[in-house]
Amino acid sequence: MTAREYLSQAYNLDRRIENRLEQLASLRQLATKTTNILKGDRVSTTRVTTGFQETIARMIDMEEEINAEIDRLVDLRAELRQVICSVPDPEAQMLLELRYLCFKPWKEIAEAMNYHVRHIYRIHDRALEMIRMHEQRQERADLFGWKGPGRADQDVTKSSSGQNSRRELSFTEEEQT
Repeated sequence: MTAREYLSQAYNLDRRIENRLEQLASLRQLATKTTNILKGDRVSTTRVTTGFQETIARMIDMEEEINAEIDRLVDLRAELRQVICSVPDPEAQMLLELRYLCFKPWKEIAEAMNYHVRHIYRIHDRALEMIRMHEQRQERADLFGWKGPGRADQDVTKSSSGQNSRRELSFTEEEQT
């Protein structure tokens, strides 16, 4: 999964929740339109009640599914916020927040940041590259089993004497441009 696809998960989940809410509203509207048809001496039939009960049951199930998806969205947004905060450039962070947490279109982001849209695209590409590099460092740290405070951002290298030495991994000026 690319960095862009990863960051776009919240948008896609948010749209899915909105669609589910529209479906739920449609079911509610259908439930309120249910009426009993009186014919002669018949008062009501079980079929109408059963249909109404099935609609209510579907509504309850759908509400539970929506609530579960909302919980996932909240968790995902918190995770995305952490990833965005790992980007050292505050300008890139702002852009990523506006795009992937506030779901703003490119034109609005450009206006908010007082840049041309093309420059926003460049900042975006640079921010995605910073995220990719951060993920690669995390994968290396996980691969070598580095744990504990301050150790996840370290790299192990062999010195000329053959011993392992640690050097700090951090965003350098080269990586940010």
